[in-house]
Amino acid sequence: MTTRQALVGDIGGTNARFALADPETLSLDRFAAYPCRNFSSLEEALGAYLKTLPRVPARACLGVAAPLGAEPVRMTNLNWTFTADSLRAASGIDDLRLINDFEAQARALPHLLPQDLHRIGGGEPAGLMPKVVLGPGTGLGMAGLVHGGEGWIPVASEGGHIGFAAETDEEVAIARRMAALVKRVSTERLVSGPGLAEVYAILGDLRGSPRDPVTVARLFELASEGGDTIASDAATYFARWLGRFAGDMALAYGAAGGVYIAGGIAPRILALLETGPFWESFCDKGRLSGLLEAVPLRVVIAADAGLRGAAVAL
Repeated sequence: MTTRQALVGDIGGTNARFALADPETLSLDRFAAYPCRNFSSLEEALGAYLKTLPRVPARACLGVAAPLGAEPVRMTNLNWTFTADSLRAASGIDDLRLINDFEAQARALPHLLPQDLHRIGGGEPAGLMPKVVLGPGTGLGMAGLVHGGEGWIPVASEGGHIGFAAETDEEVAIARRMAALVKRVSTERLVSGPGLAEVYAILGDLRGSPRDPVTVARLFELASEGGDTIASDAATYFARWLGRFAGDMALAYGAAGGVYIAGGIAPRILALLETGPFWESFCDKGRLSGLLEAVPLRVVIAADAGLRGAAVAL
């Protein structure tokens, strides 16, 4: 452990990932991932990681899956509440910074290597044009990245919470069933791991073929095996809605620099994302469909992109 190494974290609704980073080279060391369910607080999880180190780093940057407009910070999909000062006190790190987890993903984009990305479609990224990164996991995160002349500027966002726009009769029926459970149906309520599980159950009920609860990983397995049409259709909806949302965000940001799908689920379902519904929905924007066909669409397959982005922030 060198004196210039800093602690970086990528804290989602399911896992808390930590590493030591060299902010100059973005190299990572002593990576560890902890299930969030094993801890009652972020302070406790951070403390568990610090116990594995020979000494406490002087600096830290943590990307957290929560809006950061005010304190205390409340995780959107996890029952953790904290402040920057509570983390400083628990860790002994005075120079500790919090950023949104997808801001960290956005900061990493200019530093990703070809082997960190999987091409879905579109052309090559256009110079210093805006980029968008988004992705489903426990929730649906997103952020933008724009160039300000002297460098890249991340634009943190809670865009995953925009309202879901149904386009077919069955989508309307699914949205109505979801509304009975959560009142307001945001895109995240459907395009996320928990959302997919709910869609599977809702489709089973709507079609008169109720389904027992399964894990998201098992649902994708059932879909790929082909024996469960409800699972296959739920997975297809997931891909279609993710593509639709990604295309909307490409239009919102003018993302000629590319749209990048990150998060915990996308790298594990590349075969599904390479099929028609995802790309077709991304491009299906009426009079602007031709514009979307040229936008670079990539999946971030590097598991440490968020940690590298936290290092960039330092």
